[in-house]
Amino acid sequence: MKATSPILIAALFLCTGNAFAQSVDKDPAAIVELGGAPSWNIKDGGSSFGPSVAVEVTPIEKWLELEAGVTPLFTRHSTEWNTDLLFKKPWTLSKKVEFMLGVGPEWVHATKFGVTTNSVSGEVAADFMFWPSAKHRFGWYLEPAYDYSFARGHEQSLGITGGLLPRVFAPSAPQPRHFERSRPIFSSAFASRECVGLRREKSLFSFAGCPRLRFSTWGFCLFFLPGLLCPAP
Repeated sequence: MKATSPILIAALFLCTGNAFAQSVDKDPAAIVELGGAPSWNIKDGGSSFGPSVAVEVTPIEKWLELEAGVTPLFTRHSTEWNTDLLFKKPWTLSKKVEFMLGVGPEWVHATKFGVTTNSVSGEVAADFMFWPSAKHRFGWYLEPAYDYSFARGHEQSLGITGGLLPRVFAPSAPQPRHFERSRPIFSSAFASRECVGLRREKSLFSFAGCPRLRFSTWGFCLFFLPGLLCPAP
């Protein structure tokens, strides 16, 4: 977990690279939550703090949001990595305020005084999102949460996460580009326009479909070929 968690956090940070590159009129592919998370243990009163990174997607509009995140918490003698997956029901309170209530599992990887443990917890979170602009280009959030551990001891904790909300847009599909084949124009005094048009699907060296052009070519040979073969003295 120590090796994979920093990689996961780095990947989630990189997801924000396209957040401002696309048009804000498009629906976002995901919302990234970047912030910090203090936590308090209800049982022993200990506290911890660490950064938090999460990605949120909308599989069912107005009904279901999925949030996957990683939060490392640090104290003097312990380190705890929390990885959660929340299923949220969204409500739009106004054009600039959204509220979501979510529940889901959480995997806890903790190292305390050199002893490593892994456990599963349940999490309930209330997510408040605030958007300064009605276009939801950029915002901030507050997410209080309650965790209950299913491991021995059944530890309980309260936490609140807050930070920024950049939006990530899916890359636009490249527009098909139509190229018109460029063909050389063979002009002649005896050739009509339809025989030398750009969209004519005949080869330059195929004169079967254009009798006038064929006549002009033979006329060219009759007039100029004798002079080339028998130059004047």
